[in-house]
Amino acid sequence: MNAVVARHEVLRTIFKEDTELDEVRQWILPEDEVLFSIGYEDIREVENKESFIEKYIANDIIKPFNLESGPLFRATLLQASKEDFVLSLTIHHIISDEWSVDVLFKDVLEYYKAFVSNTTPKITPLRIQYKEYALWQLSKLKSDVSELQKSFWLDQLSGELPVLNLPSEKKRPILKTYNGHAFKTYISKETTAEIKEFSQQQESSLFIYLLSISSILLHKYTASKDIIIGTPISERTHLDLKDQIGFYVNTLALRNNVDSNKDFMTFYNEVKKNTLTAYEHTDYPFDRLIENLDLQRDMSRNPIFDIMLSLQDTTAQITDYDATQTNVIWDHGACISKFDISFTFKEEADYLSYEIQYNTDVYAKEMIQQFMKHFKSLLKATLSNPKAQIAKLQYLSEEERNHLLHTVNDTKTEYPKHHTIAELFQAQVVKTPNAVAVVFEEKEFTYKELNELSNQFAGYIQQIHAPKSDEIIAIHLERSEWLIISILAVLKTGAAYLPIDIHYPEDRIAYMMNDSKATAIIDEKVIKGFSQHISKYEKNNTENDSKENNLAYIIYTSGSTGKPKGVMIENRSLINYNEYFTKTFQISEGDSSILSASISFDGVLTSVFGCLLSGATLHIVKEELITSTNNFITYLIDKKISFLKGTPLFLNLVINHDKFSELSEQGSLKPVSYTHLRAHETRH
Repeated sequence: MNAVVARHEVLRTIFKEDTELDEVRQWILPEDEVLFSIGYEDIREVENKESFIEKYIANDIIKPFNLESGPLFRATLLQASKEDFVLSLTIHHIISDEWSVDVLFKDVLEYYKAFVSNTTPKITPLRIQYKEYALWQLSKLKSDVSELQKSFWLDQLSGELPVLNLPSEKKRPILKTYNGHAFKTYISKETTAEIKEFSQQQESSLFIYLLSISSILLHKYTASKDIIIGTPISERTHLDLKDQIGFYVNTLALRNNVDSNKDFMTFYNEVKKNTLTAYEHTDYPFDRLIENLDLQRDMSRNPIFDIMLSLQDTTAQITDYDATQTNVIWDHGACISKFDISFTFKEEADYLSYEIQYNTDVYAKEMIQQFMKHFKSLLKATLSNPKAQIAKLQYLSEEERNHLLHTVNDTKTEYPKHHTIAELFQAQVVKTPNAVAVVFEEKEFTYKELNELSNQFAGYIQQIHAPKSDEIIAIHLERSEWLIISILAVLKTGAAYLPIDIHYPEDRIAYMMNDSKATAIIDEKVIKGFSQHISKYEKNNTENDSKENNLAYIIYTSGSTGKPKGVMIENRSLINYNEYFTKTFQISEGDSSILSASISFDGVLTSVFGCLLSGATLHIVKEELITSTNNFITYLIDKKISFLKGTPLFLNLVINHDKFSELSEQGSLKPVSYTHLRAHETRH
């Protein structure tokens, strides 16, 4: 070991601050100043030696090094019997890479054999040391070629960088962690041979094929088209670097766009072209690129990408698992995970091994194991039909498809047919006349009171406008009880309502009124007119000609892709959805919700009709309360709100607030399984 330390300056390297320059520098210690000694463990009496050695190495890997004092590698000899010893070598990544590990072991064994046999080591002296490479690399950064490479990468990574979020029930930590686990499997020798043959036919490489498949599967899992995957690339291009220990690795950020309308071969050729172009610009250091991009850092993630893919280019023998069992996913145990997910492929004999290391604080093992199975399925699908459209490439097994089609998709259920929303509300009034239906500030309205008020208002609308089924009446009101009274009144006339947010600009309101052909609009002026003559109108239910297939409301899209579009929803559609929701989440009398979004947001209907057709209570609050997360959560706690509907952004603000724990501890808010929601394709 001392001979190897003398041979490689990098093993005598430490990193500490140069006080004059006020920056950290590499310092190379003389041989006699390296504080190195070999550890020794006598495990001859240990019962399960193999398990002990595995645990010892796992613990040794995570022990920190002192960069200022060194050495930045450790060696331990574990004696298993009189003749059997295990040499464990651990080296810091700052002075080594994958290639270096092989060089280190090769040199140690060469010196060992020579000293045992009292012969001269057959090792060629090193012509250069790592510091010469470092100086050469720094000098290149001042060249015109380096500027061209810098421009290439800045262009490649311009614009908003995509963020990949695979399905997960876990909440990403605010600060990035490195807690990892690994699984390994094998791709059959037949499939491995097919991949190699395909790559040769395309005058391409195994890496490009694996990158293409990984990108497509990530696209199918996330629906993201813009995919960035990192990959390490060796910079040992010069013969003098072959026997060096050191960090001779750069990182490339490979960015590809997955268009599901294209066929696999077209995408494969695009990946091939993009990758080969990236290979022409490998000399620009990745750490400098991060500085140049001037990214707004998210401390829970890596700066440019969260997925790393590597193909180890040394053919190895199968040493750990039975490669013939290609349907098995082997547990590789705990590890340090530098990325959300790292894919590592390696040629082992006639097989291709496939290992995934993943961050256990971000993803669950079930999803990772499923991903590995789907990767193999997608491989076979592309090999059998490389000209298939990406959208049609199948990665689910027959069993999974049957489960999705016949179990998860078995959503047939009975719901109230031949009824309208107004009729179902009136039926609920009969069931719970004295239950509180709506709360606004200090006012409370029972189901009976709400029904009578909406009947009177319906009579007023009928007298003024005489609407018929499928006619549209717009509602343009501030948040108050009158929003709900107006909706019910319009439905009781047999017409359909059009909700218009009070903050919409005049031109958008005019467009919606004209496009929907609305015959009237309910605003504050209309409410005031009705209030002055309320006693003239009957409180009893009235009949209309509306049926289940008549319109209940029209909702307009945001218009982000052009002009807003009106979506027409019939009574039966709303009843069907509401029946599913209230049964699935067991909404009934005693529950309560809150109108937390704009009345023009389709999602609020879960709260509105989820309450009014179930005997629950709907709370309406002013906008100031909703925009103050602290006050909003206080309201949820005080009023014991039991279910909440909102956009993901809004719900994240609530869940991540300090006071949310009080709401959770109180236990009034119903816990909902995210998996259950995904199974029903419902987003909350």
